[in-house]
Amino acid sequence: METHLYPTTPAVSLNYLSGVTHLNALLRGELSALEAYSIVLRKVRFSPLVLAELEQCQESHVERRDLLVHRIELVGGDPATTSGAWGTFAKVVEGGAAGVGSGPALVILGEGEGHGYRSYEKHMKGLDPELYEFAARELFPKQQATSRILERLRLGTG
Repeated sequence: METHLYPTTPAVSLNYLSGVTHLNALLRGELSALEAYSIVLRKVRFSPLVLAELEQCQESHVERRDLLVHRIELVGGDPATTSGAWGTFAKVVEGGAAGVGSGPALVILGEGEGHGYRSYEKHMKGLDPELYEFAARELFPKQQATSRILERLRLGTG
């Protein structure tokens, strides 16, 4: 029998609902990031070293997506399956990716990472202490790392 961290009865607390809402917002951001990386890596040519770092960032987003899906399910919620409004960002990337070089593509990905960083800061504030600890330990450091990598690549210091 699967156990949940939160009750799954109709008398579910507002903290639970809020936690799932915030985790799903983070999950939609990760889904959007994965869409953007997939498009850019498919349509833009990068040097082998830059490509390896971008693939590392993409894998980090896969890990975060999987962690978020698992945690949302663990607390009895339904994980988001689409990127929602932020998927529009990926569609814009797709529309212009074929015509941009690696420099502008890095700027686009860097903007997305910056948005992701701010999203984590915003949504972590709405989590209860247990979910906050999970996000602070398992997710946010990975977001910080991908943001730093993209900033370094964008500035050409990598």
